[in-house]
Amino acid sequence: MRGSLFESLMIYQEEVAGSATRAVAALDDLAAEARTEALKNAIGVAIILALALALAIVIAMSLVRPLRRLRDDTLRTAEQDLPAALAAIKDGAEIESVTLDPIRVYTREEIGEVARAVDSMNEGALRLAGEQAQLRRQVNEMLETLARRNKTLVEQQLALIDSLEHEERDPTRLQNLFALDHLAARMRRTGDSLLVLAGTRQRLGRVPDTPLVDVLRASLSQVENYQRVNIGNAPDGNLVGSAVTDVVHMIAELLDNALRASPPESTVAFAFSRAVDGGLLLEIADRGISIPADELADINMRLGSNGEVGSGAARRMGLFVVARLADRHDITVRLRPTFDSSTNAGITASIYLPTSLLKGTGRNHDDPYRIDRPRRLPDPPSEYGEQFHADPASGSQPAVGSRHSAPTPALATPGTSPGIRRGQLHERWVPRDAGQ
Repeated sequence: MRGSLFESLMIYQEEVAGSATRAVAALDDLAAEARTEALKNAIGVAIILALALALAIVIAMSLVRPLRRLRDDTLRTAEQDLPAALAAIKDGAEIESVTLDPIRVYTREEIGEVARAVDSMNEGALRLAGEQAQLRRQVNEMLETLARRNKTLVEQQLALIDSLEHEERDPTRLQNLFALDHLAARMRRTGDSLLVLAGTRQRLGRVPDTPLVDVLRASLSQVENYQRVNIGNAPDGNLVGSAVTDVVHMIAELLDNALRASPPESTVAFAFSRAVDGGLLLEIADRGISIPADELADINMRLGSNGEVGSGAARRMGLFVVARLADRHDITVRLRPTFDSSTNAGITASIYLPTSLLKGTGRNHDDPYRIDRPRRLPDPPSEYGEQFHADPASGSQPAVGSRHSAPTPALATPGTSPGIRRGQLHERWVPRDAGQ
């Protein structure tokens, strides 16, 4: 009996052990299958995520690349191509010959449409610039035509006055003729300023090299109240003929401003000094209204430019005229206060004439020049039209611009100076309107 129980127990233990072994094996198989399935799922998810990421990158690149190209091309056009094209049109290039490269985005979706819109905007800017340039040219041509016609009449008027001066013997009437001659010379400067603003050079024949003192005297002949100007010790030497007309005009503009912006009882003085490189520094000093430092800096910046005409040209015509005349001959013009004072410090205009414009310069004259009457330079041959001459029957045909010995007119007193009353100063802007 005991043996049977023991044998049954052994069989039972063996069955239990076999069942446990089989259960463990089955669980191992299930775990292996689960691990395999999980690994497959993980790999599948990873592949899907990788594909999604790659697709996202492709889509992003398809959007970013055109956007980047749109940005780069738009910036290049706005900062380089368009300003260069506008400058070419402004310099006179035909609008048909000036083109802009299109934005290098040729897609058909929204980004491509934006690129085409930018191209249309650039083309519109070019077209508008061309129309404005054409309008400016037309206005300049009209100004030039009117200025040349006016200059022809003034030249004829000056020639007629010359002939009358040559024949006149009465001192009183001769003095009146001198005053009329001076007024006509100032009128001619206004016409010359219009030609400068129109971007046109005067069509003159060859002008000989001219002594510097004669250049200064000719400048005085184009301003009002010239009696208040003190030339001082003018240097010896000549100014090259190609620059004479423009330098005379430029000095006259600066003198006109100095005289208008200073008290009628004050004087405007010249000063001269030699530069280390052989050039000549010419200064025109007045004791008139001062200019704020920020405005003076802006004026000097404009004087250092090429006289670009802007919105302030009508109010500051003389400034643009001086800047353009100086730019033609590499002349430097700057303004600074005459005195260290907060009120009525005056303004000194410094004009640097480079050595290329000077010939035979040397020492200054020992005695200062006294200007009893300014004398304009003889007019060189021009293309404005035929000059007026006196009737041959009168027996005299003086050349245009010729001068003759005559009684010196009386100097104007400060209290009777025309144009500026004692104690009444005009608002200074430098230079003031030419011809006014």
